[in-house]
Amino acid sequence: DNDDDDGDDQGGGGGLSVPMANFYFSLSFAITSVIWNIILMKYPPPSFKQMATTTTTDITCQKSTVQEYIYSIPFQTRILALIAGIVCAMGNVLQFQGGKLAGYATSDLVQAYPLVATMHDVFIFGEFYNASRFVFGCLVGMYVVYLMGVLFLLF
Repeated sequence: DNDDDDGDDQGGGGGLSVPMANFYFSLSFAITSVIWNIILMKYPPPSFKQMATTTTTDITCQKSTVQEYIYSIPFQTRILALIAGIVCAMGNVLQFQGGKLAGYATSDLVQAYPLVATMHDVFIFGEFYNASRFVFGCLVGMYVVYLMGVLFLLF
């Protein structure tokens, strides 16, 4: 319940629950993103200059259609994107539910975005394949310090 006075100031019901707030946010994001993507496909922004390290490149945005967008990427990739969105939404709901129970700073800490991203870099993308021992030491140090912070919160 996110309403301190239980919504009684206007004679309404109780406050907005966390899952419903997440549902409304996700729904509004989905609707506006579809609308803006269709608009930007039909009316792309004008060309602009992209500054690279040594050269300037002129990038031109081309008009596109929804059919071209749908058929340009395999269906399996779209399913993976949908699953990723569902997992993200579930993570948001669980974070807010955990925030109600343990405090929002603690629930934010549990998500550990930098640690998850680093794990993806190491194990999935092979970003640190030829890295030096110093770099691996820094990665291990990052995990150790993070786990120490979690332990400090617990005790």
